[in-house]
Amino acid sequence: MGLEMQSDNAGSDNSTYLDFELEIGMRTGSIYPVCVIHSPAGETRESMHFPFTELELEAYLKDLEIALLRSGGTFRKVLSDEEVAVQNFGQALFDALLTGDIRSLYDVSKREAANQNKGLRLKLRIQAPELAALP
Repeated sequence: MGLEMQSDNAGSDNSTYLDFELEIGMRTGSIYPVCVIHSPAGETRESMHFPFTELELEAYLKDLEIALLRSGGTFRKVLSDEEVAVQNFGQALFDALLTGDIRSLYDVSKREAANQNKGLRLKLRIQAPELAALP
């Protein structure tokens, strides 16, 4: 059973979104198989190389914890160092996950969603428990 994440609210109207559904399998060494199992642009398979060492991952998770504790729902125009680190962490994971043909399908799917005046909902099915535990 995999973990499913969505970038929308659970009660949203499905007619306002197109789905881009990815499955991340169990790793072999430092490589995870990734499969687009549903998208407006088709399906494909690629491999994801996890972008962090254990020490880098620990540091990012510490920064994430600090950023969450400090946020307290306040809005600031300037991001703290920890918030910048959290954004960099998320961007690095996104870039590692969406590479090659997967990135191409994602870009085509975003254009198709925009052409239909809809959003693109990213759904992740994560089989690897070490990835499912990441925020």
